[in-house]
Amino acid sequence: GTSSIRLPKIDLPSFSGVYSDWTSFVDMFKASVSSNTKLSKAEKLNYLKIAAKGDAGRLIKHFKITDENYDAAWMVLTERYQNKRAITKQHLDNLFNPPGMNTDGCPGLRELLEAFKENVISFELQGCKVQEWDPILIHILTGRLDPETRKQWELTLKGTDLPELKELVEFLDTRAKALENVGQTGTRDVPHSKQTQTSYTR
Repeated sequence: GTSSIRLPKIDLPSFSGVYSDWTSFVDMFKASVSSNTKLSKAEKLNYLKIAAKGDAGRLIKHFKITDENYDAAWMVLTERYQNKRAITKQHLDNLFNPPGMNTDGCPGLRELLEAFKENVISFELQGCKVQEWDPILIHILTGRLDPETRKQWELTLKGTDLPELKELVEFLDTRAKALENVGQTGTRDVPHSKQTQTSYTR
């Protein structure tokens, strides 16, 4: 079992079988475990079995903790979850169906913005030409904003030219910071991702 080896303490990512979490899980697990030359493959497998939850955990739970089984267990997970179409579909679902903001408030705006950026970055990682999507992405994102934030965004626009997505992202980031500074709060239930900390650069 996974308790038969005394393991060094590592801050592990977890993966429960959600396609949209797979890419970031792979990156973090490789950085913290797979690339650690001080660990044997048996130890790496033990960590992998601890990190894999739910459906993902069930796929590899029968692998005994041996050096030989680490690569095989990793391959099982990769063959199941390294699915570009499924990953992209889930990020599209996340993008098109986020909860909207109920009030003009900082927590809802910040969480909406961070979730949006995470999905856009994930599309880029899957090879999508996101730089060509600005009008569509702006339409989706502004459609989730509270009325006051949407009005303030419209007031920043001059003329009839199409704005760029980075302008909207910068505006929302500035507004969220302002709301944080004045201590304004809002109500909105959004699951906060513990998987990734993302930055948006284009």
